[in-house]
Amino acid sequence: MGQNRMEFGIDLGTTNSSICRIVNGKPVIQKIEVTDDTMPSCVFFNKKKNIVVGAAAYRNMQSERKRATLTWNTASSNAFVEFKRTMGTDTTYHSSNMDADYLSEELSAEVLKRLKSYVGDGTAVNEAVVTVPAKFTVNQKTATMKAAELAGITHCELIQEPIAAAIAYGFNAESKDGYWLVFDFGGGTFDAALIRSAEGVIQVFDTEGDNYLGGKNMDYAIVDTLLVPYLQKEYALDATIADERKHQVLREAMKPFAEEIKNSVSFNDKIDILSNLGELGSDEDGEEMELDLTLSRNDVFACMAPLAQKAIDICLALLERNNLSGKDLHSILLVGGPTYSPLIREMLKERLGAMVDTSVNPMTAVSVGAALYASTIKSETGDVEKQNEEALRLDMEYESTSVEDSEWIAVKCGQPVNEGNIKVRFIKEDGSWESESIEVDSVGNVVEVQLDNGANVFRVKASDMKGNPISVQPNSISIMQGAKVGSAPLPYYIGISAWDSRYEKSVFMPLSGLEKNQLLPAEGYLLTEKTMNDIHPGNEEDKIIIPVYQADEFVEGNSSVLYEYVADVELSGLEIDRYIPANSSVEVKLSVDTSEMMDMEIHFPDLDLTINKHLDTLRHQSVTEASERVQRDLRLAEKSLDYLQSKGVDIRDEIRMLNTVKMENECSLEKKMVLQHLKELYRRIEQMQLKQKLDDEEENLKTWLQQLKRHQLHYGNSGTESHIKDLERAVNKAVFHRDLNKMQELVDEISSIDYHMAKADHMRSCYYKFMREIEDKEKWHDQDAARSHVEILGKLLKENAPIEEQEEETQILWMLYKSQEDKAESVSNENEDSSQLLYH
Repeated sequence: MGQNRMEFGIDLGTTNSSICRIVNGKPVIQKIEVTDDTMPSCVFFNKKKNIVVGAAAYRNMQSERKRATLTWNTASSNAFVEFKRTMGTDTTYHSSNMDADYLSEELSAEVLKRLKSYVGDGTAVNEAVVTVPAKFTVNQKTATMKAAELAGITHCELIQEPIAAAIAYGFNAESKDGYWLVFDFGGGTFDAALIRSAEGVIQVFDTEGDNYLGGKNMDYAIVDTLLVPYLQKEYALDATIADERKHQVLREAMKPFAEEIKNSVSFNDKIDILSNLGELGSDEDGEEMELDLTLSRNDVFACMAPLAQKAIDICLALLERNNLSGKDLHSILLVGGPTYSPLIREMLKERLGAMVDTSVNPMTAVSVGAALYASTIKSETGDVEKQNEEALRLDMEYESTSVEDSEWIAVKCGQPVNEGNIKVRFIKEDGSWESESIEVDSVGNVVEVQLDNGANVFRVKASDMKGNPISVQPNSISIMQGAKVGSAPLPYYIGISAWDSRYEKSVFMPLSGLEKNQLLPAEGYLLTEKTMNDIHPGNEEDKIIIPVYQADEFVEGNSSVLYEYVADVELSGLEIDRYIPANSSVEVKLSVDTSEMMDMEIHFPDLDLTINKHLDTLRHQSVTEASERVQRDLRLAEKSLDYLQSKGVDIRDEIRMLNTVKMENECSLEKKMVLQHLKELYRRIEQMQLKQKLDDEEENLKTWLQQLKRHQLHYGNSGTESHIKDLERAVNKAVFHRDLNKMQELVDEISSIDYHMAKADHMRSCYYKFMREIEDKEKWHDQDAARSHVEILGKLLKENAPIEEQEEETQILWMLYKSQEDKAESVSNENEDSSQLLYH
């Protein structure tokens, strides 16, 4: 039947994927190989140059990784998995059988193609909602869109995985009111989302997560804590483990065993692990290796617990920043294979105290929710293969999800009708209800349909004014009653990098309207900025560059490079038809759609000129550059922490974070993950440095103020006394608000006043010197003139005359004083030394 809404939702997972379709208004998982709900996200290129995807590819990968220990060589690799973790980077996967390199999005496209092939009736899947982790960066989301395009999905919408899961649970839940927490622990990523549900309206209002925390990390924890140490104890492997490449081969060979262990102890108290004869290579003495050990559930859970705790800590922080606790939650919604583990379920119950909801399959909740979300999105292509070209097209507008007992549908003819108006009515598929007939033309009409809880499928019947039936497209619609999904929130702050003279560096500036948790789509604004240089029409070298960044947190003063770069928006002279002088006013509007794709409008109000730019966010982050930056910034982080420690700052937590990052850097090939965690550490260091700078500036400011008040007692007057009182109030205000910029301004102002007071003291010292020597005729070129000017200087000092007048008289007296050249040089040096001391 023709549809006017999208039908398919796809969970493109790190380790497993699934596809769901809306059939007669209800989500139906499309079976993989007849019986399975999910498919391993694994791609294998065989010797015949065929592409194998799914379970068969996964079996080949396991065998391939174990066989690699025979030669300690991975160059012949042809099976790949968990490439979702490298989305948005320039990481390539080399297939020796194909003699080709593949990017993550190209391998993901093969997974999507295979999922499409499992649609029951062979329908072409050219439109779909594809899920992504909540904390995926804009570049990773763009790479996902590229994968969909490569797989032939011409209309792709993205939805965050925890939001999709919330939708699946929301339509299934008996009680829909209250706060829910989605705990989405997948194969490679972790997401948490807070949902508020009231009278069936489901709204996600905050999200958090870690793109590098999932079942994969638990597997490697088992490998590094239990399996590799066992082999190292039983066999001669010290040199092998010391070799980074061979150590990695061994870890990859052990990972399939770790997965088996992790899954088995979820349902058994212990597990026996025995590798097959000849399955693994030999040690350094030529002895054939094998695994033969028994592990208890407690042994394995001890490895996994720190990672589960890390996920729970993310949830606790999410709750805390929203002034909630575990007791405020109606339920915790579990998503992802690892959540089958009793360890995670017991830890959640113990740490959060809320009920764990398992009413929806954790493995398919995301694809089900994605399909339900798809049913709310208008189709751009329709069911092309099944459309009747002779059918009359109807344009219909209505809400695909509702919490009401009825819904209004606006209907109009999408093309001219030869014989006047037509009549349209809606009939429930089970025949239990039908609407009145309404006359419809190109202007349109509305009809009210009655809804029952759950899926409501209506057949669309049409006839001409004589009662003759007319074929229409679409000929059915569906409306889900019982829940309604609110807009998705923006998971990051979106902003730009701009120079800040207060901090003397480029800092992240969020755009007003694009703050974290703003509902999508959204628009952000930056007003009344100034251009830095001239732009001449036709000159490619003249340009404005606006760097766009995203940040999972915003703390004023943090360097923009410590956040995630999105794209540069570049405007050159080739794109304008008039001269833009430097210092021109410029206004920026950045629009973000529901899939977080972006467009920017650059407006020059003085010139009445507007330029529109689409952001090219398909940028592959260089893994080599990330690795080099990690090495450099690790050294800088150590130096910064040493400095803070020397100032008496407590850095114990930061030292622990630094050691964790160092360990990740040694063990993991995922340098983007290491860099992300290093950035998180460095943001903390920057804030500690800023706090230290504020403390130092506060101490400096108070020292200057006390010195000024002391000088006021000796050299001040009523005017300076009143000014100092005003300054003291300003100092207290700046210190209270921790306003670095204002504190620096006040230091400059106070030091200037204090310097002038010190100069006045110098003028007074000169006066007393001249008074002592005025009667010695030999000391003066003109004694009478000197007496006159000494008298004038004394009067100026008594009246607190402007310092410039005092300086003028003092200079004249030095000119009259014999040996004045030496004296002038002495005065100059003295003033210079005094100035340096005062401003130190």
